[in-house]
Amino acid sequence: MKFLLLLKIVLRNMLSRKLRFAFTLLASAIAVGSIIFLFSLGYGLESISTEQLVKSDALSQIEVSSSKPTDIKLSDEMISQIKSIGEVEDVASSTSLAGKITIDDKNLDNPFYAVSNNYFSLATIELSEGRLPSEQDKNYILVSDKVASAFGISSQKIIGRKLQYELIIPPVLGGTESTKKSFSGTVIGTISDSQSAYAYVQDSDAVSAGAISRSLLKVKATDKNEIPALRKKIEDLGLKTSYVGDTLEQMNKFFNYFRMILAALGAIGVIIAILGMFNTLTVSLMERIREVSLLKILGSDEKTIFWMFALESLIFGFLGFLSGIIIFLISKSIIMGLFSRLAERLNNEMVNIFNTPTTLIVIAFIATLTLAFLTGLFPARRALRVNPLDVQKFE
Repeated sequence: MKFLLLLKIVLRNMLSRKLRFAFTLLASAIAVGSIIFLFSLGYGLESISTEQLVKSDALSQIEVSSSKPTDIKLSDEMISQIKSIGEVEDVASSTSLAGKITIDDKNLDNPFYAVSNNYFSLATIELSEGRLPSEQDKNYILVSDKVASAFGISSQKIIGRKLQYELIIPPVLGGTESTKKSFSGTVIGTISDSQSAYAYVQDSDAVSAGAISRSLLKVKATDKNEIPALRKKIEDLGLKTSYVGDTLEQMNKFFNYFRMILAALGAIGVIIAILGMFNTLTVSLMERIREVSLLKILGSDEKTIFWMFALESLIFGFLGFLSGIIIFLISKSIIMGLFSRLAERLNNEMVNIFNTPTTLIVIAFIATLTLAFLTGLFPARRALRVNPLDVQKFE
């Protein structure tokens, strides 16, 4: 029997029971759509969590702190010793200090970060106004948007303004007792943060105020593959290291478990869809048993009989996949529309929480057709065992 004629017979039979056809197709579509939706959401959340880390230099950097701040200090000598390690490309320092800023006789207590000139090339800092300091800049200060608003000044107008600030050096970073010193600096940039008040100043200010140790070092490796060896050498100096790759590895493990949970939830929908399709094909066989026996009497071969049912299951799978994609796209559009409105109200940047790799669609397509074909095997093989004489006798 020609394929087009066989396809016409199969479609005629499927559409003869429109309601049953619609419900079976809907079950398949919901199963496919929900699986793609869940996995796209999982991949999207993972992408949001790891994208910045992968794109930045963070994977080639480690953070170094002292395991015993009172005994082992991140002094200039220690920094020079770390720089001499073969796997090290660059070292930047940061010192966390307390202090206050004074503008027009108004004071604001807030944290300070005294950083080396190359710190901004290793750290990711987003500015709302102004610029980051260069190697030649002296007596500069960067403040967060919160600092500007605390003084009733806009982030734009505080740029270029000269202000006074005081740094307090605790004993753990300096000598036997706390010391403090006042400085003046020009604001060259504002950091995009309206929630926390803090400022960046140059490392030489902290040293001038009496600091002999730093709070944190950012160490950039010549190659991210050298990170394990570099960490061991630095830890052998009695220092403590942390690496964002450790966090990334933990996140990957979490999302692997998360995808397993999503797969389990999706499998429930798939099982329901398979049972519905199996029931439809089995009932279809019972209703068409006279037709099958008549085709056998007229000389139709077993291949034709087999594909009458196998093709029906494949059509269910194919249409279920297409309908599932449509359901996924509609659901995605609705949710992204809601997120877009929410982001607009909160004045935040829109974030796409869905990520649908092409491989996910391909795997879903192949899996859907495979499961549909396997579901149709039992009715198809059962049709081959129909004895036309028995059917004619009892019918």
